[in-house]
Amino acid sequence: MKIYFFLTTILFFSFEGFSQVVTQDENTINSSLIQLAEEMPEKGSYQILLKGEKTSREIPDEIMYQVNSKRLYDEVVFIEINKNVRIKILPFREIRDKNFTPIKTYVYEK
Repeated sequence: MKIYFFLTTILFFSFEGFSQVVTQDENTINSSLIQLAEEMPEKGSYQILLKGEKTSREIPDEIMYQVNSKRLYDEVVFIEINKNVRIKILPFREIRDKNFTPIKTYVYEK
């Protein structure tokens, strides 16, 4: 009788081990993405491209919050504000590189 109990216990625990599925907590993923969207971007990780010396350098905070949410892993992204102002967003891969050099915040294009 003890042997049946022992075998049943081993069998039960072996199936218990196989039935476990490792999943990533979705709340953690979503909250980290939300956190990125709610933070202002670090200076040097984006560049505001202006056409003409008299173009206003003021960018609304709502647009600046979009910078982190639009940032991709390995592609440079541009946000077009109007015909005279664009924001160049560096990719995560580049800004997390140990040899990363921050770029100038404002650049005037011709």
